[in-house]
Amino acid sequence: MRNMTSAAPDDPRLLQAALDYSSDAIILFECLRDRFGNMQALKATLANHKAAELIGQSVETIISKTSKSLFPSALAESIWERAVHVVANSQTSETQIPFTIHDGRTGWFSMLITRHGDGISLSLRDITDARYQEQEVERVIAELRQSNKNLEQFAYVASHDLQEPLRKILAFGEVLHTQFGDMLGKDGNGLIDRMQSAAHRMETLIKGLLTFSRLTARQEPFERVSMQLIMSEVLSDLETTINEQKAVIDLTELPTVMGDALQIQQLFQNLLTNALKFSCPDQTPHIRIDCELMAGRAIQTLPGQVVAEGDLNRSFYAISVTDNGIGFDEKYRLQIFTIFQRLHGRSRYQGTGIGLAVVQKVVENHKGYIHVRSQPGQGASFTIFWPQE
Repeated sequence: MRNMTSAAPDDPRLLQAALDYSSDAIILFECLRDRFGNMQALKATLANHKAAELIGQSVETIISKTSKSLFPSALAESIWERAVHVVANSQTSETQIPFTIHDGRTGWFSMLITRHGDGISLSLRDITDARYQEQEVERVIAELRQSNKNLEQFAYVASHDLQEPLRKILAFGEVLHTQFGDMLGKDGNGLIDRMQSAAHRMETLIKGLLTFSRLTARQEPFERVSMQLIMSEVLSDLETTINEQKAVIDLTELPTVMGDALQIQQLFQNLLTNALKFSCPDQTPHIRIDCELMAGRAIQTLPGQVVAEGDLNRSFYAISVTDNGIGFDEKYRLQIFTIFQRLHGRSRYQGTGIGLAVVQKVVENHKGYIHVRSQPGQGASFTIFWPQE
């Protein structure tokens, strides 16, 4: 029972029974006023058994006592201040408070004060378990955040520091090739070639890992960014590959948004590189970039993800990159965004398995959403839902 009407039933026994039925501790107070009508105190007129248990007195003892004599001074003062406001404005006051029960146990209660005639209804609900569970959840979340931060920092430092010894391996391998190649013979040179190839693959992986870790470890302030300009720069960077594959690119007008320009560039670079890489060998690659404005409630998400309630009525740009490539089975929709995960062997398609993980991370950093549709042999369509504001 969380609300009391302003008028009490005629039969006080009926009201008492209703109060006792509630799982909340409830006390009705009437205002004691001076001859000028000013509130001087709150006197209990009715109380339920739950209130008696909480205070450690019988219902009969509680009746006619003032609020200041029933509760510890700090709580009594809080009740009084809120009661004055509630009575004067006929408004409801609700808050959460710590409260020491008569047996010495401390708990948390939700306190609700509503106007009741020329007085108030005070309701106290025990939320101790819920409060402790909430605190435990907050503690676990804080630990996870710290753990993620430590892992991200480790990934950044490790990938950064690994580059120097790797450069030496590549340099020494080149020296062996040029200065001692004749002495090593065909087999020896073959081993060096394999070592250099493995070192180059590791270099690519380290650079990808470094890029991914930077997306979290080093966030730049957002600014207004022209996606159209960034896409043009990405297409210019990929011009050689596009010409070699005779790819057709259809580009619609893209918006100006709030974001990190470098991250947006990485997003488009990886999406287009992905579309070009997984093209069908027997047809010309055709990539279409579309954009439309839609409400958040129309957003499609990956399995297991949902649109936040606060985003349902916000506007988002739906930016899709659609290709006519080899596609994939949609049961792998989550796997392709996992770092280092690959659906195809390295011998057939070059890559590190980091590109789409970077795409998803950039989208998450900008409070957006991502979705993908695909069928084997029928291409793929990646859609980024980017907040308009």
